[in-house]
This record gives sequence, structure tokens and C-alpha cells, in this order.
Amino acid sequence: MNKRPFLLGLGIGLIIGAALLQLMLVGQQQADNLDHFNQDTDTSGSKLYTQEELDSKLAEAAERIRAEEMQKVQKAKDEEQKAEDAKPEANKDTSVPQPQPKAPSAAEGKAAKDSEPGRTIVRIVPGSDLTETAALLEKHGVIENQKSFISLMRKESNKIRAGYFAFEGDLTLQQVKKVITGQPLPPEEAKRQLKE
Repeated sequence: MNKRPFLLGLGIGLIIGAALLQLMLVGQQQADNLDHFNQDTDTSGSKLYTQEELDSKLAEAAERIRAEEMQKVQKAKDEEQKAEDAKPEANKDTSVPQPQPKAPSAAEGKAAKDSEPGRTIVRIVPGSDLTETAALLEKHGVIENQKSFISLMRKESNKIRAGYFAFEGDLTLQQVKKVITGQPLPPEEAKRQLKE
């Protein structure tokens, strides 16, 4: 009798049996792991959450982060406002003289009282800086808030022109900016309107 086919079949049978046994062990470990994850707590004692619980926890965390960010922004605004409020007081206390806006000239003094109601002619003298111009425009009622006007002009980095400028009615800051960066009135025309 030939033993070769018998030994070959026996070897193949042992290999297949060992592979099946190994697969059964792996399957059992996977089942144990799944059972372990289905429990409410794991071995470290931390709680596992359902999807709804997880979603609510994430929403709470996001809301808390949003509230903290808003508090930081508000705190920064408050500090900036305190710095702005403290700035004039600091200027009074320092021994270094602070630059003051130039006093308006006689022509500028007339501007507030000029001709038609709702029409104002203002002279911006050569060499006036942005702060002086804003103070002059506020004095004559052309603008209401110097800081807003200065902020707009700096943001758009426009050059103010010297000369006489006519403002009619209530203008927005954009309209005022357009007037003072545009062509000034001829001096003769401005003086004639001031006399009227």
C-alpha cells in the first residue's frame, strides 16, 4: 500500500483544522470585544455615551466656547474704551505739551454764519492735518463725530485738499469726504457767497 496519498491527506487535514481553530478563536475574541463595547462603562470606568448624549455634549461645549470668545471680545472692547476714556486725562496730566488744533482764521469764523440756511462754507487752510480738519468740520456742524470721520479718512487714506468748500444740508461722512478731497471752490466765489 502506498502511504504517500494518506500522509498528504492527513497533512492537509491538520492544516485546515488548525486554520479553522484559529478562525474560531479570533471570532470569539471579536464577539467578546463587541460585548465589551456594548456595556455602559469600560474597564477604565469612563462612561460611554449614546449618539444623542454625545451630540448634546458637543453642542454644550461649542456654546461654552462661543460664550468665552464673546467675553474675550467684550473685554477687549471694554479695555479699548477705558484706554480711549483715559487718553484725554493722560494728556492733561503729562508735562509734555500736546499739539492743539490751530485756531480758526477770520474766514473760517465767518463760515458758520454764512449765507443760506443749510449751506456752510468752510476754509481748510494749507498745512492742516486730519485732526485739525475734523475739529473744524465738527465746529461748523458739518460732521457730528470727529473720531468717526478721522477713522474713515485713515481707513481709505485720502488726502485733504486746502481751500474753500461748500456743504449743503445734512451730509454723510462719505459725502463730506468726497467734498473735501474734491475740487475746492474758487476763492472769489467763496468770498462772494460769504458776503451774501
